[in-house]
Amino acid sequence: MRRLAETLLDETVAKALAAAGEGPAGANLVEQLLHVSAALYEAYRGAPELSRQVLSASLFEASLGWPSQRRMAEFQAWVGARVEAAVAAGYIQPLPVEDAFLAFFALYFGVLVAGLRGELNAAGQMELLGRLLRHTFRPKVAS
Repeated sequence: MRRLAETLLDETVAKALAAAGEGPAGANLVEQLLHVSAALYEAYRGAPELSRQVLSASLFEASLGWPSQRRMAEFQAWVGARVEAAVAAGYIQPLPVEDAFLAFFALYFGVLVAGLRGELNAAGQMELLGRLLRHTFRPKVAS
């Protein structure tokens, strides 16, 4: 069951990243993060009980080579590349890529859990995540 859940999650993340595409990075960083988040939230909403099981089982997974670990590394690289491009283009204030990913993932995950607990509907999840991401990834202030 867990392998099946991990495989489904792996496929969902792959599809979400593919749907987000490689489009221009920089000014649309938050929109790209929201787009991939929306696809993931939708997949979790499609099977909420399975999603809760996958999340609880994978939070402290230490075994190497599981699909979730490989996909998380890919996801982190995807986010990192977009953050680096946004910083390089002067769209957001400089910050370490590792910090940017952790901030994004913490916000994403917190909003995901609120949705799975029934505290937020789909629109509420996206509105809250968008507001938090815009606050976190603020535009660079002109000197």
